[in-house]
Amino acid sequence: MNTLNKRFSLSLASILVGTSLTFTGCGSSSDDDTPAETETPAETETPVETETPAETETPASETIIGDITEDTTWSADKLYYLQETVNVKDGATLTIEAGTVIAGLTGNSYLAINQGAKIHAEGTATNPIIFTSKDDVETGEGEAGGWGGLTILGYAPTNAGVQVYEAGTQEFGGDDATDNSGVLKYVQIKYTGFAVEADKELNGLSLAGVGSGTEISHVEVYVGVDDGVELWGGTVDLSYISIIGAGDDSLDWTDGWVGKADHIYIHQTDNLVSDDPRGIEADSNGDNMDIQPRSNPTITNLTIVSDDEGANQGILLRRGTSAEISNAIVTGSRSKACVELRDEATLNATPSFTNVVLGGGCDTHVNGKEPLVTSDVEALFDANGNVMSEETDIETLAGLISLETGYIGAFDPNGAKWTDGWNHESVSAKK
Repeated sequence: MNTLNKRFSLSLASILVGTSLTFTGCGSSSDDDTPAETETPAETETPVETETPAETETPASETIIGDITEDTTWSADKLYYLQETVNVKDGATLTIEAGTVIAGLTGNSYLAINQGAKIHAEGTATNPIIFTSKDDVETGEGEAGGWGGLTILGYAPTNAGVQVYEAGTQEFGGDDATDNSGVLKYVQIKYTGFAVEADKELNGLSLAGVGSGTEISHVEVYVGVDDGVELWGGTVDLSYISIIGAGDDSLDWTDGWVGKADHIYIHQTDNLVSDDPRGIEADSNGDNMDIQPRSNPTITNLTIVSDDEGANQGILLRRGTSAEISNAIVTGSRSKACVELRDEATLNATPSFTNVVLGGGCDTHVNGKEPLVTSDVEALFDANGNVMSEETDIETLAGLISLETGYIGAFDPNGAKWTDGWNHESVSAKK
C-alpha cells in the first residue's frame, strides 16, 4: 500500500463495531434449623461495573446482483455489496440515504445508472454517502482497483452520436441536452478502477452523455487505477469536485462536453500508474476535430497540484477541444508543461485563459507540440491577467492576482474549505 493509502485509509470496519457492557455483583448468607452462634452478617459488596471485550457485530448487509428495474431505496442501516455489473434500468430510481456505504466485491464490480434511470444520492458533510471496496469496509486497507466505479449514462448530445459505453454494453447519447439522471451530493468514491481490456477502463466517476438536469456537487474521487472523472459529451455541470490520487488522468473529457465546472481540486500523488497521467486531458473528437458540438466547457476556480515528477501535463488541450479556464492555479512537480496545446484545430478553437497562475515545479510553464510551437501557446496565455511564477506555495500563488470579486483557485482564502470534514484534501505540493 502506498503512503497516501496508509495516511488516509478510513477504517469503515470500526464504524460497524458494537460494544457491550455487563454488570455483576456478589453477596452471601446462611440458613440452618439448629441454633448456632450468631454470625456477623456478610458485608454487601458494592456492584462493580466491568467492561467486557468489545464484540464485533455483523452489520446487516445485502449483496446486489444484476438489474434494478423498479424504484429502490438503500438505507444507512445496511451495508450493500455490488457483485459484478449492477444496472439501474430505464424508469427506475435508486435512492441512497445519507451515510449509506456501498462496497464493490471485486475489480469488475460497478454501478451503472442507465439511460432513463435516475440516482438520488444526497449525503451531507457530516454524513456522506460512501462508495468503496470490500477491503476498505472489512479491514480499512483499501487500495486502488478494489472495485470498478460509478457510471451514469444519459440522453444528452455527443459529437459521436449514440455510443456504447467502452467498459460495458450500455448505450449513451441522444438529443436531450436537459436530460436528468438524478442527484449526487456529498459522495465519496474510493479505490476504483478496472481494465476491461486495453484502453477500456472503469473510472472513479464516468459521465457519458449526461444532461444538464443532473445535479453533481461535493463529490470526492479518491485513489484509483485509472481516471478520476471522465466525461463523454453531455451538458452536465460539476461543482465542488475533488480528485485525489488518480492513477491516470484526474479529469478527462471528450466527444463534445459543453458543461460548466467550478471549484475543482486535483491532487496528483505518488499513486500514479500510467505512462501519461495528466491533471486534465481534454479532447473533442480525434476522428473529426471540427465536428460539432465541440468540447468547450467553462471551468472556474481550479487548483491542480502534483507531488510526483512522473506526472505529465497539468492541462493538455488537444484534438479540437476548446475551453474557457479562469481563476486557476497549476503547480507542483511534473515532467511536462503546466499547460500544453496540440493540433491546429485546438489552437483555432481559441481556448481562453483568464486569471490563471502557473507555478513552479513544471518542466516548463507552457508548450506547443508540433505542428504548434510554444509561441502559439504563449500568445494565448500572455493576456487576460495570467501569471507565470516559480513559486509553489498555493496561498502565495493565489495572492499573485488580485480580483475585485472572487478568488484564484479552488478554495476561498477567507473562508472555510468546502472539503472540511468529509474529504481527504491536502493542498501542500512538494517543491
